[in-house]
Amino acid sequence: MLMRPWLSRWSWSFLARGTTPRRTRRRVINPVAARVQMLEPRVLLTASPVGSEFQVNTFTTGEQRTLAESPQSVAMDADGDFVVTWSGYGQDGDGYGIFAQRYNAAGVAQGSEFQVNTYTAGWQRYSTVAMDADGDFVVTWSSSGQDATSTYGIYAQRYNAAGVAQGSEFRVNSYTTSHQRYSTVAMDADGDFVVTWSSSGYDATSSYGIYAQRYNAAGAAQGSEFQVNTYTTSDQGFSTVAMDADGDFVVAWSSYTQDGSFYGIYAQRYNAAGVAQGSEFRVNTYTTNGQRYSTVAMDADGDFVVTWSSYVQDISVHGIYAQRYNAAGVAQGSEFRVNTYTNNQQRYSAVAMDDNGDFIVTWSSLGQDGNLEGIYAQRYNAAAVAQGSEFRVNTYTTNNQFYSTVAMDNDGNFVVTWSSFGQDGSSDGVYAQRFGSNLPNLPPVINNQTFAVAENRPIGHVVGTVVATDPDPGQSLTYAITAGNTGNVFAINANTGQITVASPTLNFEGVNPYNLTVQVTDNGAPTSSSSATVTVNITNLNEAPTFLAPTTFTISENRPVGQFVGDVNTSDPEGNTVTYSIIGGDPNAQFAINATTGVITVAKATINFETTPQFLLSVKAQDNGSPANSRTQTITVNIANLNEAPAFLTPTTFTISENRPVGQFVGDVNTSDPEGNTVTYSIVGG
Repeated sequence: MLMRPWLSRWSWSFLARGTTPRRTRRRVINPVAARVQMLEPRVLLTASPVGSEFQVNTFTTGEQRTLAESPQSVAMDADGDFVVTWSGYGQDGDGYGIFAQRYNAAGVAQGSEFQVNTYTAGWQRYSTVAMDADGDFVVTWSSSGQDATSTYGIYAQRYNAAGVAQGSEFRVNSYTTSHQRYSTVAMDADGDFVVTWSSSGYDATSSYGIYAQRYNAAGAAQGSEFQVNTYTTSDQGFSTVAMDADGDFVVAWSSYTQDGSFYGIYAQRYNAAGVAQGSEFRVNTYTTNGQRYSTVAMDADGDFVVTWSSYVQDISVHGIYAQRYNAAGVAQGSEFRVNTYTNNQQRYSAVAMDDNGDFIVTWSSLGQDGNLEGIYAQRYNAAAVAQGSEFRVNTYTTNNQFYSTVAMDNDGNFVVTWSSFGQDGSSDGVYAQRFGSNLPNLPPVINNQTFAVAENRPIGHVVGTVVATDPDPGQSLTYAITAGNTGNVFAINANTGQITVASPTLNFEGVNPYNLTVQVTDNGAPTSSSSATVTVNITNLNEAPTFLAPTTFTISENRPVGQFVGDVNTSDPEGNTVTYSIIGGDPNAQFAINATTGVITVAKATINFETTPQFLLSVKAQDNGSPANSRTQTITVNIANLNEAPAFLTPTTFTISENRPVGQFVGDVNTSDPEGNTVTYSIVGG
């Protein structure tokens, strides 16, 4: 939210303070002619985080936190210097105290955190802060028991731009009966400021009412405290205030039952002299259930925006809504929902606005970051056109991150603060993240990465997912392999960066490693890309030996034992030792194989062409890898026929009587020829 207005770029004279009027001109708006004021519809560049989120509080014992009741606990000057305040428990010796830390525009802490409150008895909490164009600032808070006659009173302390206290802390409220608490403060370009708060019992007809007190840049009260709300029935509380460069200001608050249904948001405009401009007016259009916890921000010329939490308007518990107004208090368009994510609840908004009317809204969202509450934001240009998508502010997501506040400089650079539970090691701590609104679209961040995949993996096998980030919130990334993908063996999912096998030709003994160039591109305007080398190492698998030719051999039948048949050869991809065995195709074990050399020999001299003209031996080749792997090959052994002599058949003995005549039959000699050849006979002896 805007805790201070900003210098007008066109009309401010950077002269010594107090020597000239603050501004050389003031914009005058005819409230009738300017019912719809045309604001500059410029397109903003991407809001990019500047550095990482950082811890604000140094003292971490107990609780240091921002609070929902004080949504203005960070303020920024025209150049981006800023100050953060919070409530710390136990640090000042008695309950809660108010602490602060200053930073320059580069986010470098200026000095140490310091205690704001001088009076430490009881509780001092609900701090708010506002800063002028040069960095002078004022902190306000609620202090219990300090003004003696009431439970809480409103106190303040002024500081110059160097963080040196200007005078002592002082009580803001004049009326001290009952409660005065939940202050807010806004400051103009020169350091004039106004403080608002909720006061109990003052207006007699309600529990709480809204009151204010104006001060000049020297801290002198301008007139008396005054009541802001006109409608006094029931409660009017939780005020917020914003001021333009000239000191015109607007106060917004929550009013109970005024709009007919629980709480509604109301506002009242004032000029720099503290004169009410028109009547108080209702901000919310939708009135069902409750609208409360408003915040308000104003640009240099007095245009302003009010945000609030609305119950079940977006169907799901609370949602964040907003309404813009021009400097004449005329609504610009209709109220609109800020949050895109609507599950669970989005509440406790804060808003800040730059010189030109561009603004940023932050809020707490339950469950959106995966772990209880987180801080989200949405940027708008001066025409209330959303710039990009809503984005998460906090990086650390464990437990709760809530109660955000935001401040913005003249150029739209901003800082968000919040309370984070457990992150600093002890209950709540205060954290912040800076953003550069006018920075160029930063390129994605991708580092060299290495994956490993085993050879021979099937198509679609997942190798790994490339990790890349984009420093610009809300942007998406696409991935592509632009070089090194020899044979197109890999594919990458353009949306997720997951690399998979695209070809079944991965081989440890082939290309290894693959050095892929992966390019990641964001969807900024214009787009921005980065590349890195993704190394894919192919890991070795123990592959089975491969049989080499020849695998067919021929021998003649009737070979003797030990006769060479053939030499079985293999190639092992890993160079492992291979052993051989015959595991089939030789039921009578007529062949043997040398387990080491693979040489096949005759094992029995019974090989006969006429019995088995061909043997189909199953030979197993097994390596000694870990684990061992093997392959089986059919080795064909053809048996060559030999011309074998005829075999004489029985009988081979005959008997005849003596003195038989020529031609007498003696006997029939019979033979069998293995090849079936024709046999001729002759007596060659005896």
